[in-house]
Amino acid sequence: MAEELLASYVSEDQLIGQAIMKPEETIFIATENGVMPGWFSQRESTKAYTVLLDMYVEGIEISMPTLMERAEHKKQNIPMEYIQRCIDCTPVANMTGVIARLKEMHMRREMLERAKTLKNFARVMDVPPEESIGKEICDLAELTETHRKLSKDQIKKAIVDRYRAAAHGGTVGIPTPWPTLNKYIGGLIEKQVTVFAGRGGVGKSMASATLAHFLGKSGISCGYLPFEDGVERTWARIAGINGGYSTFRMDTNPRPDEVSYAEQHLNIVMNFPIHMEDRPMTAEQIMAWAIHQHVKNKIKILIIDAFKDIKRASRDVAEDDQMSQTITQIARRLNIPVWVS
Repeated sequence: MAEELLASYVSEDQLIGQAIMKPEETIFIATENGVMPGWFSQRESTKAYTVLLDMYVEGIEISMPTLMERAEHKKQNIPMEYIQRCIDCTPVANMTGVIARLKEMHMRREMLERAKTLKNFARVMDVPPEESIGKEICDLAELTETHRKLSKDQIKKAIVDRYRAAAHGGTVGIPTPWPTLNKYIGGLIEKQVTVFAGRGGVGKSMASATLAHFLGKSGISCGYLPFEDGVERTWARIAGINGGYSTFRMDTNPRPDEVSYAEQHLNIVMNFPIHMEDRPMTAEQIMAWAIHQHVKNKIKILIIDAFKDIKRASRDVAEDDQMSQTITQIARRLNIPVWVS
């Protein structure tokens, strides 16, 4: 057991040290692999990772001095000796292996703790077994909560600012290409998820591409995950929207001059601030990707097309609920609207 604890501490120290020395690369890999503050067994590493993640999301330059300054500002007591010890553990050649070891230790501790809790709960409460399991699932969901508490003054200001914008005829959130929709919902609001639903084949993907084109043409940086149609088809569709031509015709029997025209518009739209990825992702990996794009490319909105194509372990409805919660966390954590078809 002592050797296991030592292995856990070493992996924690290595991850923190590498995150200070190579933040852009390391924190992206960590978040993409689902690392959360709750994975750490040491209080110092938990505090350090939490502060580092906040700095990364907010785009603050990370170094040993800025970390200590930020920790003090956040009233997180992180000893200088601990940070120095972490840095002494770097560089690390295989960060993925370090994270795998950290996850293994975290899951082992979590399973032992949950087993103990369930045993005690079943002993003292006269409830069906599934209810006790449900309680533990709810407790586990709480571990992923990232909502930041706002003061009443901050909440009041946000509400009044929205009302004032609407009163002056403006769009409260990021406008869409559709004036009627803007009128009814006030645009796409920060920290909120807008779900665009409908039967298959009614044009949901086309609507998402139209939204991305409108945003990109307006100079609004957006993250776009076209899981259903893929990156190549989606870029072709956005270029078609920009040039007012049919991509179906271009794929069947175009004239040479039409091909040249399409190429011109592809060159135009590919300079828009639209950042795409279509590789299969879980909801947690989408969060990691969105954080990375928020820091690197300053995205103001995330478009996901489509929810049904998000990678999942099963078709259990409970997993859909967890995925929805994760997507909501993306909107709240990054303070951006999320559009999901």
